[in-house]
Amino acid sequence: MWAEETGLPEDVTLAAVMNRDIVVVPVDQAVIDSEQAMADAFVENELLPESFDVAPFFIDQFNEFTEGGQG
Repeated sequence: MWAEETGLPEDVTLAAVMNRDIVVVPVDQAVIDSEQAMADAFVENELLPESFDVAPFFIDQFNEFTEGGQG
């Protein structure tokens, strides 16, 4: 799916995924702020057409099942 959405060859996206360490963390304000900074950078570099608030795209209902989550 990532290859299809980006136009990158599937082997390139697969290699990127396979070489990435994935750590599941609780969704908190620091995570949302980090993602907002990334979205803002994409807008500033004209990779996204306009600014938007990323916060509505996050939920914290599964935090208890993540590393560092509070049960």
